[in-house]
Amino acid sequence: MGNQSVPVEKDGHVALDLIDKDKEDGTIRTVDGASIAAAESEEDQPYEPLPGVMPYDDRRLVTIRAILTGGVLGSLIACSNLYLGLKSGFGADATLFSAIFGYGICKMLEKSKGLGFAVPLRRMFILRLARQLSLYFPLGTASAITIRALHSASDGVSGAREKLKTISYSFLASLAWSVASSYAPGILYSWNPFWWIYAWGGHSIIGAVNWGWLSWQWSPSLIGVGMLIDLNASLSYLLGTVLAWGIIGPILVARGEATGIPYDPTNLDLITYNAFVPDQLKTAPSPRYWILWPAVFMMLAASIATIALETRNFAKLASYGFQQMNDTIAKLTGKRLVNTNAPNPIPGAPVLGDFEILDPVPKEHQVRWWEWSSVTVAAFVFAMVVLKYTYGVPPVLVLLNVFLGFLWAFVVIQVFGASGTNPTGSVAKGSQFITGAVSRDSVQKIGFEHAARSNLVGSVLSASAANQAGELCQDFRTGFLLGTPARAQWHAQMLGTLFAVFLSPALFMLFSKAFPCIIDASATTCQFALPSVTAWRVVTQAILAPEFPIAQSSWIFSVVFSVAGMALVVLKRYFMQTPKLKRWEAFVPNMSLVGLAMTIPGSAMTTTVAIGSVLSWVWQKCWPKSYARFGYAVASGGIAGEGIGILLFYITLRSPANNMAFTPVFTTGAPTPLPQFSQAVVYNGLVYCSGNIGIKPGATIELVEGTAKDRARQALSNIQAVLKASGSSLDNILKMNIYLTNMDNFGIVNEAYDEFFQRDIKPARTCVAVHQLPFGTDVEIECTAHLDATKA
Repeated sequence: MGNQSVPVEKDGHVALDLIDKDKEDGTIRTVDGASIAAAESEEDQPYEPLPGVMPYDDRRLVTIRAILTGGVLGSLIACSNLYLGLKSGFGADATLFSAIFGYGICKMLEKSKGLGFAVPLRRMFILRLARQLSLYFPLGTASAITIRALHSASDGVSGAREKLKTISYSFLASLAWSVASSYAPGILYSWNPFWWIYAWGGHSIIGAVNWGWLSWQWSPSLIGVGMLIDLNASLSYLLGTVLAWGIIGPILVARGEATGIPYDPTNLDLITYNAFVPDQLKTAPSPRYWILWPAVFMMLAASIATIALETRNFAKLASYGFQQMNDTIAKLTGKRLVNTNAPNPIPGAPVLGDFEILDPVPKEHQVRWWEWSSVTVAAFVFAMVVLKYTYGVPPVLVLLNVFLGFLWAFVVIQVFGASGTNPTGSVAKGSQFITGAVSRDSVQKIGFEHAARSNLVGSVLSASAANQAGELCQDFRTGFLLGTPARAQWHAQMLGTLFAVFLSPALFMLFSKAFPCIIDASATTCQFALPSVTAWRVVTQAILAPEFPIAQSSWIFSVVFSVAGMALVVLKRYFMQTPKLKRWEAFVPNMSLVGLAMTIPGSAMTTTVAIGSVLSWVWQKCWPKSYARFGYAVASGGIAGEGIGILLFYITLRSPANNMAFTPVFTTGAPTPLPQFSQAVVYNGLVYCSGNIGIKPGATIELVEGTAKDRARQALSNIQAVLKASGSSLDNILKMNIYLTNMDNFGIVNEAYDEFFQRDIKPARTCVAVHQLPFGTDVEIECTAHLDATKA
């Protein structure tokens, strides 16, 4: 596949790699106006501004039309990426989608008449070090080429109109399909032939069903993602599933290293291997938890290996930094720290290094130093104050993570620009381990929840800063190739970031309202696999736990698997750089994707992505011109449409006409109910909880030891878990009924009761003496509550 445009996966984002890997000089295959339709190609110098682009004519670029268009397209991509990220760990990059869709929208309108410190890094990584470090920024370059083709070609308008129609039709079809299939998901959306066999009487196949085999989904978004990544990536993704749920998991259960639990009280044949039972994580973990650690450590090791392979370039970067410091000292003192052959800089004269590229943007259109520095300072102060008083993150941890974010930014930009792989997920784990080591000793003093919150928030701060710097440098690369004024581009980035700050939380709140399981850690079944969420949560818990909660066998396998992953990364790079062996590169799996797939239970996600990749491969092989014209547009529209469609379906369900839905509730945070009843039901905005007694969560019926106070405390804890799973809380309880076999226990039961209800307005309550209660307990509690305002 050396002479093809090969899409690659970048740590959850999909990029189109247009670098011709067979060219030793690193030239880039580009697509011009005619070549979009005819699949022809041309070659450009990869580090110079693109030829054929009209120079900037001082017109205003950040217009109301541009802001509105960007906001609409950003909203579509944000919604679809949130849906995809929760479901599979993938995300689709918005750059090419916006380039095509945005151009078409602007043409239609014509007919009708890490944000601060990324700026100085633009000059460093795009103008001065691009050649030495081979920083192509594949997706940014591909976007620039696409924009040039649409604007400069004689048939640009008709070509853009064709692509706009294709994306629009694909988007609408995906939207309509996601809504329609939601009414009959077992027929139109999710297919599992093994489950059909079980339902028709072949009960011996239940083992395969419990392990998630064999299922796939007719999901436009997942199929679209598969169309944008090559066979190596999609089959690596599928390989991870085969390893985790076809080989490793069953072996673990057979050898007693891990165990599953029944999750359906009406059918005890159905077993989940995905539960996280806190007091069994080390002694009797679920296969998913056991496998999670080898997967996470292997992904981290693979990314470290990828970064380590860029060591020579990091040495060049350090040399450049020293040279800059040397030049600065020479300007101030007239002497250098180290004498070199380079002359002392002449004030006012532009001095270019041997490999430096002349900036095509005039100085008056470049970002002022006070603009980016003021934003950096404001963001730093804002983080110090807000994180301290909102989340309780100590200032020293904020300062540490800001420093780590600046440090990680260099790593992300280097690896992202050179390989198209975004290592943000890995550097985020590095921040977790570093900040966890710093705050570990204070867990007992400040409490686990406070320490975990500080660890997560701080790690997100450093990772977001690094990721933002990498993404913005890629955007600057696109603008550089097209001669776009850096200042106008930066202002647009500022507006987009400000818009996203409010949009992203709103979308997440909407999704969590539609699917409460995504914020219920005890849920055993959910529409979303939540691979990234699970990895973040489990790693945080492990880092701060008094004893690392990982089984010895899992730990040993993590080490072995990580070494194997690093070895395959090195082997893949060796094949890539050796012309005679290059053809074998496609047969070495992408270990980051193997690890990601191992964190996702079942086979539905990875099989669906593989289906999309195979369809795309066949289309490209058999009809290359058609694929060049429509392939990306079809995939992009499908990805964007499903997330929007799911939200529309949810809004329809929440309309007044459908507000009388009857919904059962189940969570592993409370005892498994008998087949005759549910833990709770939700109807017309109210939660009706079944009676709870003093038994611990799970399928085993075992009363807690001690007095009626201890059993009342456990019963109330069970109710709390059920209410949380239903979208409510103890604060929303309207009426509570307590049943006692001995009224002498009234006082001590009230003591337990007061531990849970300290609000000013207590719920209505009845306490009744009864002759006998189930399983010989002496207290049972039930309640009625209303849903949270955001859930109703």
